[in-house]
Amino acid sequence: MDLTVLVIGLRNHQISSIECFFKIQIQSFSLSQQQDVRQSLSGDQRRVQNQCLYNGWKEVFAKLNNVISVNIKDKNGRQFGHQLARLGLQACNQLLDVVMDSEYDIEVIQYKDLFTQLFIDCICLIRQSIKIFGDNISDDLILNDSKEDISEFKFSKKCTKSDVHHVLTQAVHSNSLVLGQHWLKKYKHVDISWPQIVKHVISIGVEFIKSKNFDDLNKILCQLGIEFNDLTVGSNACQRVLLYYKISCILGRDYLDIEGSETNDLQLLKSLILFPSKDSNALSLAKELIAINDITDDDIASIISFEIMLKLKNESEEFEKSKDSSYSNLMELSSSFLSMIRLLNDTTVLGTKLLSETESLQTDPINNFVLTKLYIKAHECFTNECDVKGIALVLRKTRIFITQSLLPLKDFDSILRLMTGIGRYSEMTYCFDLFRENNQFELLLSKRIEKAPQLRIALLDYLKGDKEVFPLVALRFCLFREIAENHEMSAKKQFNQLKHKLGTNLLSYGDQLETIMYELIDAHECFSKAGCHSQADSCGKLAQLISLQIHYLPNNVLLVNMNSEQISQFIENSNNFFEALIVADAYQYNTSWVSAVFRHVVLNNDWNYWNDYISARDIGTSFIEELIQKYFHFIANQNIATERMIQLKKSVQRLIQYIDDYELRFRMSSKLNLNDFNHQMLNEESGAYLHDLRRNGLL
Repeated sequence: MDLTVLVIGLRNHQISSIECFFKIQIQSFSLSQQQDVRQSLSGDQRRVQNQCLYNGWKEVFAKLNNVISVNIKDKNGRQFGHQLARLGLQACNQLLDVVMDSEYDIEVIQYKDLFTQLFIDCICLIRQSIKIFGDNISDDLILNDSKEDISEFKFSKKCTKSDVHHVLTQAVHSNSLVLGQHWLKKYKHVDISWPQIVKHVISIGVEFIKSKNFDDLNKILCQLGIEFNDLTVGSNACQRVLLYYKISCILGRDYLDIEGSETNDLQLLKSLILFPSKDSNALSLAKELIAINDITDDDIASIISFEIMLKLKNESEEFEKSKDSSYSNLMELSSSFLSMIRLLNDTTVLGTKLLSETESLQTDPINNFVLTKLYIKAHECFTNECDVKGIALVLRKTRIFITQSLLPLKDFDSILRLMTGIGRYSEMTYCFDLFRENNQFELLLSKRIEKAPQLRIALLDYLKGDKEVFPLVALRFCLFREIAENHEMSAKKQFNQLKHKLGTNLLSYGDQLETIMYELIDAHECFSKAGCHSQADSCGKLAQLISLQIHYLPNNVLLVNMNSEQISQFIENSNNFFEALIVADAYQYNTSWVSAVFRHVVLNNDWNYWNDYISARDIGTSFIEELIQKYFHFIANQNIATERMIQLKKSVQRLIQYIDDYELRFRMSSKLNLNDFNHQMLNEESGAYLHDLRRNGLL
């Protein structure tokens, strides 16, 4: 699509040129969508054609909308902007007519939806560009050039009012009122103006309000372009009327009973806060009510504080009857409380009020249950605002409450409830001391603590220095990683102290090495249970090294704390491949193994070593080539006896059989002068391939 005429017209404000461009391009688009034209093209050609048209129209309307946006906000260009908007909307409607009237084959059916959505989006974008700068869009910009003032719906014989209602309801749900309007005009022959659509859709919105479906209501307002913040007069009044109507539907009360004075607003807020609903509609309306009426945090906090006190007193009575200390009582911060405190701009106001309520309850032990929960809720209020002074005040008052009120009564359930509710275990480690000193430590290991992971971690940190209790507590909570880390830390600490002491009399360190080995084995098992396979592998390799060291103690061979040269010598000289592998893995020593394999397999003819090697490591062609190169280097610098040379050649011949590439194997054997082996290869099934290569001079 050539956009030269459009670009020049937009740059020079030539409406006639732009109008001519649209007429030609729309006619061309209409011809391209005709069935006889499409049938002359293959499926792939039709897809390419439609994709080019889609991209072209997308670019056209992007340029058009940019120019409209720039000119609408300029007094000198506003008239040109309106003319462009009219042309753009008329073009979109004409293009929609072409798409709706065309029949698409199965190969390109998806482009019908793409074109339709593109042109509808363009209509919405143009309308939005004009609306942003306070201009109204007349009805004729939506439905082609019709300027008739239609006061009533004009139904065809095939369409009823219920059909219109159904179409517009579906259009609301799919965010496409413009498409609904176009569909009614094109297929149901209903001439319906935009104001009439607004009136009809608002009636649908009232139905949504009555059914408490506020999400769909907001969707309607957005599609109609209704934004209360854009109103210059009566914005607050409009919002207030709509809000009170929503509240009346939620509370099931008459609208006239709700709209009233400031006192009634506080009562209304209280009703919304206490409304027994699982959804968030009531609290969302409470937020709107607070914003519209400028209700202060102090008033909101007073309402919430009063209701919390009533609820806690009722819970206290039930608690005294049942003495239920299940874990559900440990989790104090219910979702309803967290939702309520979000109504406040500053939750520290509520936290201060809750702390002030505790002053009058200190004298009577019966109030300990209520006090416990008040401290927890006050702490949450201060934490929500990151108020360090408030948090410190709660912790200080909590410590006094525990030591002076709960401890004399041996009420360790309440102490535990306070710890888990506040959750600041590092500041409350004195509670762990109280449990331990009073032989109540098993309370911290009860089943109801299993759902408090932070408490378990804090408990383990507290017991880290205790070698007897720590493993038992970690095992109780199945914290295998923590157990493994404890074993690993202990083993490495002992190992680091020991490895620098090892001297000539290695046998005297056998018991210490065994202790370290078993610690590492335990760490390996626990890391594996915890799914920490990398750490488990590291501990396992170190345990194997120490086990090997214990094995070599009688020979006075030192394997721990070796340098890189000693490691390399051991790997090359060890007759047992797996022992060499243990040392290499434990030290994470990267070696090519060429020297070791050449020494043991080629020179010493130890094929057990080779079998062990290939069972543990992969061999490739490059590895065999390195061995052959080492062989050539060896025989070039040595005076070798005939019998020894025959043995070396046999070993090399056996090695090259592990080369998968048949041609490379033949070349390598030729290089080694293994004529019998070459003759054998030529007489095998694959020999024909080698004969062809030789005949063509490629071998």
